[in-house]
Amino acid sequence: MEKNAISRVMLTMLFINILMLTFNTRPVESEPRTWTVDDDRPADFHKIQEAIDAAKLGDTIYVHNGSYSENLIVDKSSLTLRGENRNTVMIGGSRGDAVSIKADNTKIRGFTIQGGYSGVQISPWSHGHDVSDNIIRYNDFGIRGHYDVHNITISDNVIGSNNFIGIELAFYNSTIKGNVILNNGRGEFLTVSAGIQIVESIYNITVSSNNNRIVENIFKDNFNGIFPVRYSEGNFFSHNTFYNNTNHVLVWDSSLMSKNRVEENYWGNYAGRDDDGDGFGDTPYLMDAQNRDNRPLMSPFYYWSNPLDGDVNKDMKVDMKDITIITRSFGSYPSHPRWNIQADVNEDNKIDIKDVALAAKNFGKTYA
Repeated sequence: MEKNAISRVMLTMLFINILMLTFNTRPVESEPRTWTVDDDRPADFHKIQEAIDAAKLGDTIYVHNGSYSENLIVDKSSLTLRGENRNTVMIGGSRGDAVSIKADNTKIRGFTIQGGYSGVQISPWSHGHDVSDNIIRYNDFGIRGHYDVHNITISDNVIGSNNFIGIELAFYNSTIKGNVILNNGRGEFLTVSAGIQIVESIYNITVSSNNNRIVENIFKDNFNGIFPVRYSEGNFFSHNTFYNNTNHVLVWDSSLMSKNRVEENYWGNYAGRDDDGDGFGDTPYLMDAQNRDNRPLMSPFYYWSNPLDGDVNKDMKVDMKDITIITRSFGSYPSHPRWNIQADVNEDNKIDIKDVALAAKNFGKTYA
């Protein structure tokens, strides 16, 4: 009798353990993996689209050097497409968009993207994309967005020689940073072409391109550097470099453009002076009667991060103006009434003979 009781207890405990294991069992989630693509050597795939079709959430597709004549459709979320080298991995679209993004959180890095209607087309109601370190050229549009596209990063690309627009800005809460945007616009639509066009509508749907950061870009050799059409406000343009564009900014709607913030950019045709030697123009740069940059840079922003030692006023040369600024603050330190941080050439929080010596060492040099 006692043995039967013990057996029943053991069977009950075994049953309970089995139930616990059953209900606590979870499907094993596969780890993200990296797929390789090479057009002429052994790899997982020879075409990029085949890798996209096989990939799952969070996977990376690594593309080796080669030329891939494809029109890509990225229709799975959180995929990373990475090229071996942006100069030697070519995606060539034809009769359509070279790369069409139809899902969220796509990363595209390290490609030359060319020959499409759009180099990169971002579909409506998507977000979280990162398009960086690419060359995007010879398309009608370099990068385009559609309705309700947000939290996009476009950085460190060369976007040039596109027939119409470099970046058609139809995004909000996004960042466009550190791109070289050049020579966009040709043919019959030249006068309305631009490095960046901030659009008013797509397919008759009003688009508000608001609250974007457009910073540290170079706009060069475009007909219009920036062409803000309508329905945009709260955008921040700063530390950009504009030179040799027919129009740096073509103001379509003066009152609306004034709802955006423009400051501390370099304008190649700025003719003002910098008598106090702080590196900013003493008078505003005028885009039109209502819109201005009140603190225009006297030299391109990229120069500010690596100037000549001793170029105190950031005018891309070391001369007597710099020596004069240093000597006016000689002997000062932070909180001193004559303190001038620009004159602290060696950044040791005091202005002394070492600062004068650094400027004298580079005296007469100009930035090439």
